[in-house]
Amino acid sequence: MLLADRWYREFVRRPDLPWGLRPALVYIAVLARKMIRDAVFVRAGTLSYWSLVALVPALVLTALVLRALGLEAWLDFQTFAGRALATLLPEWDAVGLPAELDARSIGVAGFVVAFGASTRIFLAAEEAYTRIWNSRVRSALTTRLALYYATLTAGPAVVALGLSLTAEAEAVTTPALHVVAPIIVSMLAFSFAIRALPDADVRFRSAVLGGTVSAVAFELAKVGFTTYIELFRGEGAATLIYGSLAFVPVLLFFVFVLWVIVLTGVEVASVDQRWPELLRAEERIVDGAEHRKSDGFFALQVMLVIVRRFLAGAGPTSLPQVTEALVSDADHVASALRTLEAAGLIDATARGFAPAGPPQELTAADVVRRYREHTRPLTESGAAGSALFAAALDAPELARSLAVLAAR
Repeated sequence: MLLADRWYREFVRRPDLPWGLRPALVYIAVLARKMIRDAVFVRAGTLSYWSLVALVPALVLTALVLRALGLEAWLDFQTFAGRALATLLPEWDAVGLPAELDARSIGVAGFVVAFGASTRIFLAAEEAYTRIWNSRVRSALTTRLALYYATLTAGPAVVALGLSLTAEAEAVTTPALHVVAPIIVSMLAFSFAIRALPDADVRFRSAVLGGTVSAVAFELAKVGFTTYIELFRGEGAATLIYGSLAFVPVLLFFVFVLWVIVLTGVEVASVDQRWPELLRAEERIVDGAEHRKSDGFFALQVMLVIVRRFLAGAGPTSLPQVTEALVSDADHVASALRTLEAAGLIDATARGFAPAGPPQELTAADVVRRYREHTRPLTESGAAGSALFAAALDAPELARSLAVLAAR
């Protein structure tokens, strides 16, 4: 990885690069760095685990919803979804859903267990989306569960429609529509998730771009999965090894790939919305400047931006507003904001961050000292250099209040 990064830095600095190649390489590098920093593949693995845990409960709830809507025919074995279920769950009946399954047959306890297990995957996905957008979940749990219930109600219809169009539209539509229609349906679903799940102000254009990337990749993965399960119907090596459990590696691999596709679309949307600041950070890396951890004086700068807007009557300050005011990197600003909140210096609200106390009663030295208490390595009292730090904080300029410094 280090060798590839060094080669990339040297290559993009060459003046004889063809037109358009450097921007493309820089974009790929920005996206790759963000995906690595957000641990996309690790999160995809976690989501795959919860998807498998919630698979049967989610199918039970899907069955109930589809039957209530009269749409269970969309999981007929002639559709893509039906063919997948036929391979993975061959004991299911001709429509892919147990005929005797209804709300009365599973009972209240069964419904609660199914809803609780399937809710876990929604909360895990929400956490992944929110982390990618460098925000935090602030909505009430009841609001989030209401959104999940709405998704659970409309989701099966949207997904089943997109999947069934792939297999059923061939007889009545043109070949071009066979490809376009499922992509459009998937794109709308992915774009809606990008806008709804993270607790962040996601631009419509960015959500559509990320949703389109995920939708196209999903359609390609769908074709590959269909081919893959056809191979497993034969007496291949995997079938001979795994026997009746031959579908397990297929399912594990496909679910993991699907979550990588979904999270990559979220990353593309995030990169598109934050492109100017991410590009500045990448240019610094290309020029040889390495990322550094934020220190107490950088946190003081962040604090002054928040205090200045607060005293001007503009209310709380969001992460993008702090990043723009300092012309800095959003990841550094987010780290400083989290530490300032942990130190009790700022409060997080639905609209952004505000001072936790009157700015007139807090000095610059107080901010640096309390921030350092949450970031410095543990040392013995009176260790070498302690007196120097104390003397630095006694400087007259740091003794001024935040209100005075912000007014300059």
